[in-house]
Amino acid sequence: MSVLDAEKYRELAKDARQRLNESWERSDTDGALSQWALGRQESEYLAWAQLAENNFISSYQALAKDGKLVPYKDIDTKFGWCYAIFESFEEANKLNGKIIEFVGTGDRAIKNKGYEKITVQAKSKVILGGKGWTLFPVVVPVEKVFTPDNCQIVK
Repeated sequence: MSVLDAEKYRELAKDARQRLNESWERSDTDGALSQWALGRQESEYLAWAQLAENNFISSYQALAKDGKLVPYKDIDTKFGWCYAIFESFEEANKLNGKIIEFVGTGDRAIKNKGYEKITVQAKSKVILGGKGWTLFPVVVPVEKVFTPDNCQIVK
């Protein structure tokens, strides 16, 4: 999706809502699927509008050591989610980068390994999350790994 301003996204959301209402009025010819899709489209456009108002920047939690970003990714293991710490930011961006340590996601596990959670701001986008009929808009970072080049430490 191309980047628009907040007002244009609101216009697109309004248009989707209008088409949804028209679809309900002629329910004998339009099915529930088109009405559902128009509802999802409206919610996605509204999420894009909110993001555009913030210059496409959102805040996220990240890992740091001594106040500096750490190259890591969230990974899903058979035991649950954890942080994989990499040798460098370049390794973290590779498909099979070299992992030097695994850290649990709990506050105590993070502290015991010498890390801390910090807040960063980064460029973001909207995707549809969920499964099946339960799709909903989710704001996610554009980049998969936070680096000093693509985010700003807030605290």
